[in-house]
Amino acid sequence: MAERENNKKSSDVRLSPAPWVATAAGLIVLLLGLVATFAIGIYSGGWHGTMSRWAADVFPFPAAIVDGRSVWVRDVLSDTDAFAAYREAHPEVQGVHLTRDQIQSNVLSRFVQEAWFEQIAGNRGIVVTDAEVNAEFATAKQSGSELQDMLKQFGWSEAEFKRRVIRVYLLQQKLRNTLGDEIYQQEAAQAVQKTVYFMKK
Repeated sequence: MAERENNKKSSDVRLSPAPWVATAAGLIVLLLGLVATFAIGIYSGGWHGTMSRWAADVFPFPAAIVDGRSVWVRDVLSDTDAFAAYREAHPEVQGVHLTRDQIQSNVLSRFVQEAWFEQIAGNRGIVVTDAEVNAEFATAKQSGSELQDMLKQFGWSEAEFKRRVIRVYLLQQKLRNTLGDEIYQQEAAQAVQKTVYFMKK
């Protein structure tokens, strides 16, 4: 009888969750709140400061989605900083009157266009080889110190310049030559319709 009562009492006892469960739950809530705060700030408030760039590096915030292909906030903010710095260092360059918001809008549009290039090229089997990129870069280097000065100002390595500028340029040229101007423009119009923006355009 006593044994039954002991078993009954034991089954009635409810153990409280381990202390680390509450701590982990609190951290998750805090993290989600942090993500939500930066998402609202970046998307609606146009945040672009040091902490926003850190958050964009840590969390994969999409700036836009082009027919399923993501354009990332971190890339848009990074290139906007680079172009803004170049503009400040070269007031003689056309477009110096552009605000940071206008520069960011142009950068975002360029990334969307690049995503479209890659999408269409991939669907049609159009590729740009490393050899083609290197050959074009060698031609660009003939400009002398101008290219090196530009890379330094933008904070880009030669590899980044090849990826961000040369490869995209060659891919665009191949698409135009393969599709023809009329189809090229039609495809571009369709890409615009299939693009969902999260950042302010």
